[in-house]
Amino acid sequence: MAHSVDRWNDFMRSAWHAFDPDAESTAEMARFACMVRLNIVTLQHTREIAEIKVTAVNLERKLWQVRPSHVLPLAPIALALIRKAFSLRRTRDCEWIFQDHDRRVTTLHPLCYQFRQRLQIPRDDNARIKNIRFCGRMLLGAPPLHFSLESIGNILGHTDCLTYRLAPDTPPELIEMDDKIRTLTIWEKHLYGIGAGVPSAPRSAPSTPWTSTVH
Repeated sequence: MAHSVDRWNDFMRSAWHAFDPDAESTAEMARFACMVRLNIVTLQHTREIAEIKVTAVNLERKLWQVRPSHVLPLAPIALALIRKAFSLRRTRDCEWIFQDHDRRVTTLHPLCYQFRQRLQIPRDDNARIKNIRFCGRMLLGAPPLHFSLESIGNILGHTDCLTYRLAPDTPPELIEMDDKIRTLTIWEKHLYGIGAGVPSAPRSAPSTPWTSTVH
């Protein structure tokens, strides 16, 4: 896809408006819409979002254990999207949040196809759902946001990305989490500013019982 701030903003805006969980006619597509929007607000890998386990999310502490070395704070819109997807499942004891069965996602091809179809992406355009993460990364570093490479890498889960320290006796993990919260808060405001509609929690997202291995 073309490399420009306007193009990246247009892509994110179009993706957000094309997938509204409250406007979908089936539970399956509503869950997929939640996935797309969660991708936009968190900028994590599509497969990591598709394979979120119930035990990886702590709603009380607002944390998602993306990987053993990467914990992401969850803003209100992200929490609402996860609750919405969970409420849409028929099989409540399934370990996967975005699935109705107890099988691991083996291919993302159907999701990629639905994404291109909904956005009416031309065949000669190589835009994919994975470009959400790419566009977000580029926008975080571009004006007006101007985030550092350390802060961007911190959000994306790159190891050893945060090199600065606020105080000699401050634990590194606290500095990293504070930086993640700040970055994601500003990111949501940017999405709202470009007309993506964030923050905008989906309707009918009741609270649900959760267990978590995140500490």
